[in-house]
Amino acid sequence: MPSELFLKFRKEIEGFRIGLNLEFYNAPNNEYQAKWVLKPLAHDRRWKLIYEPIHNDVRLLSKKIPITKFLNLQGCGHQ
Repeated sequence: MPSELFLKFRKEIEGFRIGLNLEFYNAPNNEYQAKWVLKPLAHDRRWKLIYEPIHNDVRLLSKKIPITKFLNLQGCGHQ
């Protein structure tokens, strides 16, 4: 019996890829983790949004996105 099992489901809708990642762990007490992932299909992917419903965690992972001349946005999270 494997100790980890990963399932990934993907769907492309109007320039975005929506995915569901399911991770199952067989070590000590059969845990699982689910993640919703949203990212653009563009060649230069600058960001990715991840939502983990079990932990109520939302993360925006990104390369540096210029907001103003002196301010860049790079990765934020919220619980």
